[in-house]
Amino acid sequence: MTDDDGARLRAIRERQECDTPMYTPGWDHILDALAEAVDMHERHVGKVGEWRATHVKEKFGVLRVSSTGGDAHTRA
Repeated sequence: MTDDDGARLRAIRERQECDTPMYTPGWDHILDALAEAVDMHERHVGKVGEWRATHVKEKFGVLRVSSTGGDAHTRA
């Protein structure tokens, strides 16, 4: 990943990041992939910024992401 790619991914994550994350850093690569996929979909349908994670929590080895906004694709 280049510095430009890293900066773009950080900007995407900041826009989509929830206020109260409760997870260890080991999940970051999965959340990065989720953020990038949601951003790509939003850009494709022309509705950037509608989806936002409201709660991210790790418990018993499972990561749960609750969100608001978006469409049926991003909610799924």
